[in-house]
Amino acid sequence: MIGDHISIQYRIFARLETQWRTDQGFYTGLDYSAVSVLMDMMQVSDKVSMLDDIRVMEAAALTILNKRE
Repeated sequence: MIGDHISIQYRIFARLETQWRTDQGFYTGLDYSAVSVLMDMMQVSDKVSMLDDIRVMEAAALTILNKRE
């Protein structure tokens, strides 16, 4: 199945698409309380490592999301 090749880190990150915090038209980061709830729902055992991985994706996304032309 194609979904088996997608990492759990990305699956969690993608499910957080509506959980971005904003301020004055800029994205400031993910709502970490939502991240925690989702990790619980998906029964993540190593939450510290998972959060580290999600924060890498978050940082890359923030660069793109806040790009102004």
